[in-house]
Amino acid sequence: MDIQIMRCGEMSAARLDAIVGGFGRVDITVIGDYCLDRYGEGEVKGVSRETGDPIGKLWWHSFAPGGCGNVACNVASLGARVRAASVLGSDDFGAVILHHLVEAGIAVDGVVQDPNRITGSYEKLQIADAEGGAREVRVDVDNKQPVSQEAERRLLDEIGNAVEWRQAIVAADYNEVAVGVLTEAVTRAIAQAGANKDLLVAAISRTRVIDFAPAMLVVNEYEACHATGVAAPGIFDDVPDAVTARAAQALVERTGRPSFVTMGSRGVLVTRTDGTATRVATMEPHGPIDITGAGDSALAGIVLSLAVGASPEEAAIIGNLAAYVTIHKVRAAGTATPAELREAHAMALDAP
Repeated sequence: MDIQIMRCGEMSAARLDAIVGGFGRVDITVIGDYCLDRYGEGEVKGVSRETGDPIGKLWWHSFAPGGCGNVACNVASLGARVRAASVLGSDDFGAVILHHLVEAGIAVDGVVQDPNRITGSYEKLQIADAEGGAREVRVDVDNKQPVSQEAERRLLDEIGNAVEWRQAIVAADYNEVAVGVLTEAVTRAIAQAGANKDLLVAAISRTRVIDFAPAMLVVNEYEACHATGVAAPGIFDDVPDAVTARAAQALVERTGRPSFVTMGSRGVLVTRTDGTATRVATMEPHGPIDITGAGDSALAGIVLSLAVGASPEEAAIIGNLAAYVTIHKVRAAGTATPAELREAHAMALDAP
């Protein structure tokens, strides 16, 4: 399969403005596994008198919506009107997520708070020691209970409303189906909505990609290969472009929609329904980067661009620009604004 190459600088500034300027007209429901990401950095400072254990003192500590919450915040930051749909626990972590979503201008009427459920939280701490080294500590709080039937019914209502109101839908699946928000019934409803070619329905999933077909699929090369059975790379393996292209084509055949496969530093592979494949290259980063949440940023840019009539390749350019902005926001799963997209695009225009 021949793969064409396109660069971000091939889009004119006027075309970028036309696409990005339409984002504020988009209504979108973002449904899936919302969690709380917590970040911190500090050092070992003394020993506990009570236990004799080293004491870690944090220099800073921050909270932000993660998982599907990061997708929603990215979409909102780009200017769209966002409605969140999920199930959280009636706990402090859930309250913090809701606070951040409201601050971002996201409607939270579609978020169910269930006292029998735990809000997922994932903490990443980097602690320096006296010898000048550092170690990373990760603390996860995972939910162990399935979504209740009442909460599931409300999620199905949210999907039905989005279809009736002709809103775009993005589904972000991060958890196991037994305990995640996107239950089998909810996943089927998203797939059924995706069968309507007049609606923009997109999904990302770590392990259940094909279950969301015929919704449009935006996945990374590892997920694409495993979902289609084309290959079984390790999570950190380099996947040849030709292999990724076969997986991307298999996704198109399952959905009848274009597929978007993110390829890290190599950009995004766009495969149209006629089999045309284009790798939209990203720009070289500068300085420290953090790739956490880059796929969420790319997804937001891609979906919003398609919602306002951009071509698949144009959507991939804007997805690349959004990811380029956020990877330079170290120690956080950041978001991008329209102004930041324009700044990144200006750099792309100046690139050789």
